[in-house]
Amino acid sequence: MNALFLSVAAVSVGGSAAGLVWALVQKRLEKRVCARWRCRVWTLLLAALLILPLAGLLPAGTAVDSRPGVVLEVPEAAVRPMAAPPRSQRQTGPETTMSDETVGLAGEGQVHAGLTLPSPLTAAAVVWLLGATGMLAVQTAAYLRWRHAVKRWERPAPAWVEPMVRAAAIEAGLSSQPRVRQSPLVASPMVAGMVSPTLLLPKNLPPREELAMICAHEMAHCRRRDIQRKLLILLARAVHWFNPLVHWMAGQAQREIELACDETVVTNRPPQWRQAYCQALLHAIGAAGQPAPVLSTRFALEKEQIMRRFARVMRPVRGKKGAAVFGLMALLALLCCCGLRVQVPGGESASEPVSAAASSVTSEPAASELSPGTSAGENEEPPEDMEATAARIAETDPVTAQGYRNAFALVDALKHGDQQAVNRCLP
Repeated sequence: MNALFLSVAAVSVGGSAAGLVWALVQKRLEKRVCARWRCRVWTLLLAALLILPLAGLLPAGTAVDSRPGVVLEVPEAAVRPMAAPPRSQRQTGPETTMSDETVGLAGEGQVHAGLTLPSPLTAAAVVWLLGATGMLAVQTAAYLRWRHAVKRWERPAPAWVEPMVRAAAIEAGLSSQPRVRQSPLVASPMVAGMVSPTLLLPKNLPPREELAMICAHEMAHCRRRDIQRKLLILLARAVHWFNPLVHWMAGQAQREIELACDETVVTNRPPQWRQAYCQALLHAIGAAGQPAPVLSTRFALEKEQIMRRFARVMRPVRGKKGAAVFGLMALLALLCCCGLRVQVPGGESASEPVSAAASSVTSEPAASELSPGTSAGENEEPPEDMEATAARIAETDPVTAQGYRNAFALVDALKHGDQQAVNRCLP
């Protein structure tokens, strides 16, 4: 999860930089590039924010770590275990005896001392995952609750609306006509639904001429699959919820979706039709104040977008430079996002404690110390007995070795009650 979070953060920074560059370029080319190509560029940038973090997790080759490893050399005498005397032969004085309670407390202290707190990277990754999941869950729950309420109170539209919607769907090039329903919970005509789109009309229907334009606008949304684009925008906002620039990019993309739909509808229309279309948009300003549910498109106009949408409706752009701009922005998005790719060396998480790596160095013997065909378990030596320990001590200090033998012999004689053996051990 840490590697995914690092990849998301890197792509978020690169994608935001590409979005700022495109926003500056768009102001210069707004009168030369049509809204449909501008909408495609914003869709490309938001799709890159979703796809490139997953591509950053793919292995980029075998990474060779040039840092030298730490080798701990331990003397053989310190590693070799010594035989502990039997329990009955240990000193039982008050200074050397440890009760079971003391041993238990010491064991608990060792267990608590081994616990490690999560690293800041792990904590940030957990917060990011909880934020993305929570935002997506809240938006989805709100949409499902709204959709359930609309279905509960909806009813079939008047009979004269069906032929108008059918004609608009045929003109837009749709293979099937969406369902048409009327609901008092809808303030402005809109289309909702991913699999089976439904055209929702308000309780008070507009005049027939305006309704025909509204149906043409909504059928253009269905033809362009703008609801799927809004799903992409929602996922990008949820994954990059910590980046305010991504939310700004999502707002710009939604505005371009409406401009592109207006441009599609008014293409090859006479000026009188465009003026009537602007009048219908002006009548829909009142419904723009209410929040629109996600995964829906509605015929409403925001006040700050009045002049821009009217200008694009009355003077649509017919530029042919959109493909070239789209290709350049695609290259820019890939360079900005992939250039900041973050990958943990060796494919390991950066939050793993260093003590685990250090313990692995001393936990097993080196491969060069094992004889061919012998495993690590077979190479272990059994603990020394009393004679072997005394013989090893006698190599450096014979007097101490003899005293070691006499002490064990005296303890054994006292244990069995052999008075003659006790007399032999004593001077």
